[in-house]
Amino acid sequence: MYGRSDSPEVRLIDRDKSIPVLVQLSAVTKVLSPSAQKQIQQAITGGLQDSSTSVREDTVQAVGKFGMPDVIPTLEAIARSDPYSWLKDGKQFFEIRELATKAIKSIRERAAKAPSV
Repeated sequence: MYGRSDSPEVRLIDRDKSIPVLVQLSAVTKVLSPSAQKQIQQAITGGLQDSSTSVREDTVQAVGKFGMPDVIPTLEAIARSDPYSWLKDGKQFFEIRELATKAIKSIRERAAKAPSV
């Protein structure tokens, strides 16, 4: 997609924005080829495990909005152990863990409302 001369920041911005779009695409497109589905799933998994905090954060939020129940085990692991934290009111706050917990809740609520097939 980008040339070797592109900076890591340019490539990070691409990951930061493209993975949430792939999550959304996989949720609304039911006729993807198995190859495309696999590539999107790999991108989502990569985004959830990315070394960049912003990529993980954006991917978790996108999965919370559009993801399917099959990603819940990965979100549960993130909710237990994502390392990113900052001080909030003098206490350590794990923002991505909180987002993962909210994403799990959102996915479960959506799944419960989905019509049975």
